[in-house]
Amino acid sequence: MDAALKRSRSEEPAEILPPARDEEEEEEEGMEQGLEEEEEVDPRIQGELEKLNQSTDDINRRETELEVQ
Repeated sequence: MDAALKRSRSEEPAEILPPARDEEEEEEEGMEQGLEEEEEVDPRIQGELEKLNQSTDDINRRETELEVQ
C-alpha cells in the first residue's frame, strides 16, 4: 500500500457508534413502555396473577424459615 493511500485512510473520520446496550437495559425500556400503555387486565387473569403472587410470597417465607433452622 502506498503512502498516499495510507494517509487518506488515516485522515478519514472514524465512524461513531452508539454505546452498546445490554439485554437488561432493553428489557427495562420495554417494561417502561408497557407501563405507559397499561390496559385493564381480564379479571380472570388478574385473579390468577394474585394467586401466583401469593404463592410466591408463601414460597419465599418458607425458604426463609428453612434458612433460619
